[in-house]
Formats: sequence, structure tokens, C-alpha cells
Amino acid sequence: MSFRLPENGVLPWFEITVGEPQKVGDVINPHIVYKVHIKTNSTAFRSNDFTVQRRYRDFLWLYNQLTTHNPGVIVPPVSEKHAIGRFQDEFVESRRIALERCLRKMTAHPMLYGDPDLKLFLESESLVAVIKEKRQDSSKGFMTKVGETISSATTFTKVQETDEWFESRRNQLDVLESQLKSLLKAVEAIIKQRKDLGVASAEFGESIVSLAGTELNKPLANSLLVLGNLKIRIKELHEKQAQMDVLTLEHTVDEYIRTIGSIRIAFMTRVKFNQNMVQAQNDLVKKKANYERQSRKTKSERLQHFHHEMMEAEQRVNTTRRDFEEISSLIRQEFDRFDREKVEDFKQSVEAFLA
Repeated sequence: MSFRLPENGVLPWFEITVGEPQKVGDVINPHIVYKVHIKTNSTAFRSNDFTVQRRYRDFLWLYNQLTTHNPGVIVPPVSEKHAIGRFQDEFVESRRIALERCLRKMTAHPMLYGDPDLKLFLESESLVAVIKEKRQDSSKGFMTKVGETISSATTFTKVQETDEWFESRRNQLDVLESQLKSLLKAVEAIIKQRKDLGVASAEFGESIVSLAGTELNKPLANSLLVLGNLKIRIKELHEKQAQMDVLTLEHTVDEYIRTIGSIRIAFMTRVKFNQNMVQAQNDLVKKKANYERQSRKTKSERLQHFHHEMMEAEQRVNTTRRDFEEISSLIRQEFDRFDREKVEDFKQSVEAFLA
């Protein structure tokens, strides 16, 4: 089945919800399972309406696969792993929302929606077994490859960045990340303040209601009762507002902090491609020098071998240069897409936050 963009240029339509989180497993190894419900008009799937069960590590696997097999693409990130408080209702709901947003963005991405691993994740009834099989077939996992990429940036010959666009975007990302982290702290402080205010309002209301129960003057007692109940209801309003803050601005800020991490992986992959190109160029210089040296003292039969080596080295230069140019172009497109989505997402979040 082909996963290329349809001839009409229109992406398949997906509607994805992640819901009904349930705690399963034994006491030693409990975990949360989510129901992922998919509706789509894509003919690549076995049905246009189906549901699968997935746990958090399945989402991590998907992110790793998409990042590994789509170099240069800014893959929508999953929520971070937490060992403490991961079964609390508020955290489970927050993660559910983040995972749902992640899947929706993946299926809306023109270079990811048709990835075989995404299709496998969305519809396979035996995903765990397939993942194990893939791990056995693969000698190196995603984290190893990322580790090699990051390590190579320091162990290989340093490559001076000659593209001002990439240097400018790296600096822009550093500033944006710092600003978003500061904003996240401020939003978290506001949410805590709303919750604390709600608790204080409820305590005050309960005290007033208690006082109304002991007041002998009936008109005054009724007034106190109305005031007390009003303060208790105000607590519910503060809690709802705090929840809306979490669902809107906090989620968006946190998501884009993690997205910057995905962008950095794409940038680091480009560095690796650049290093491959430089290595190929250096190898070609050596092969040419060797060929010229041997041509002055070697018989024609042996000289053909050195000429063949030189031609192979030249082919590697052309291949690595093309790969580097392609990933550079792709990252530029991806960054433009990131900027457009960022503006729209924050616009919607701020409007909801102020509503």
C-alpha cells in the first residue's frame, strides 16, 4: 500500500482520541493503559473506525522509530517519563492529553502520516510482539544512534557552521527555550495560586456556614448561610479555572519546550550528515593523491585498482553532499512549519486562557 501524498495533494483525514486510562498489572509492575480510538478515510488501514490499547512505552517506541527513520523531520514529542506520581489522577489526565495531541500532530504531518511504524502503532493488535521482533532484528536501537550522533559531534573533526540561517535558528531556539521555561514556571505559579485560593475560599465558606448554624438571629443566619455557600461554590470555579489553565497554556508551553528537543535532534542529525560529507571529501583527497603518486611508478594493471578506489570515493562525496543538501532543505521547511504551528497553537491557548 502506498503512503505517498495523494495525487490531489490532500492528506488523509484522521480523528484520534486517547482515553479511558486504566491502571493494570501487578503490584510490582503496574502501568496505565489507554484506549486509542482512530477514525480515518485513509484506505491504507484495515478499517475506517477502530480502537487499540496502548501504554506509555508504546508511544515512546513510536517516537523513537519516527525520529530514527525520518532524519531531519521535527517529530512531535511525547510527554516526559515520570517515576513519581504517575498514577495520580491529575498526572494521568495531563499525560493523556499530551499523548493525544502528539498522535494528532503525527497523523497531520505530511511526512509522517504514512510511516509504516505509525500505521503499525495505530492498528496492530499485537504491537508488543512486533516491537520485540523488531528489536531482535535491529542491532542498534534509537538511543544508541542518537548517542553516536551526539558523541560524533565532539569526537569527529569540528565542522564550522557556514550557513548563517542555521546558526541564527540555533540561537533563536536557545532564547525561545529559556523564555518558555520561565513562562512555564509563571503559569504553574498561577495555577497553584488559583488552587490555593479555592481551598482558602472553601475553608472560609465552611466556617461561615458553621457560624450560620449557631446564629440565633434568623435573618442574619440566612445571610451567613448564603455567603458561606457562595464561597464554597467559588472554590469550584477556581478549580475549574486552574484545570483550564492546565489544559490550555501550560500544555502548550510544555509541549513546545519538548518540541525544541526534537528540533535539536534534527539539527544534530544534520551535523552528522555534514561530518560524513567532510570525511568523504578528505578521503577523496587522499585517494586522488595516492592515485597520482602510484601513477608515476605502478603498472597499468595495478593502477586501475587505485583509479577505481578514487572513483568510489568521488561517488561517496556526491552522495554525502546530496544527502546533506537534502536534509538541510528539509529542516528549513520543517522549521517554517514549526513557526506557523507555534503561532497558531499559542494564539488558541492564550485566547482560551483569557476567556
